[in-house]
Amino acid sequence: MDKQLTSFERRLEILFILMRNKKCSMTELAFQYSVSDRTIRRDILFLSRYAPICTKTGLNGGAFLMDGYRKELMLHLSREEEALLLKIMRTLDEKEQHIVYNIINKYAMPKSST
Repeated sequence: MDKQLTSFERRLEILFILMRNKKCSMTELAFQYSVSDRTIRRDILFLSRYAPICTKTGLNGGAFLMDGYRKELMLHLSREEEALLLKIMRTLDEKEQHIVYNIINKYAMPKSST
């Protein structure tokens, strides 16, 4: 990524990722944002003051967003809209891909837990 995100931007993106995926490992997040695991742990600790985030260590561990958090306020992309954005994203430069990726994380249907 060309531009380094501020801690606020990174934390907001992490929250959107958790809203969509339900769970993400600290290592995955650290790799995605090119920061240390320790930085991600501090981000999760900060976010847990404002959102119901739980963490689990070990196998299948990571950060989890408790079910039901703000679902009633979320508007979602249809599966077709998400697929189209992913298709379009392949034609964009890296910065634009990052923007579209964030849009998808903000508005895509949550993945099922099964």
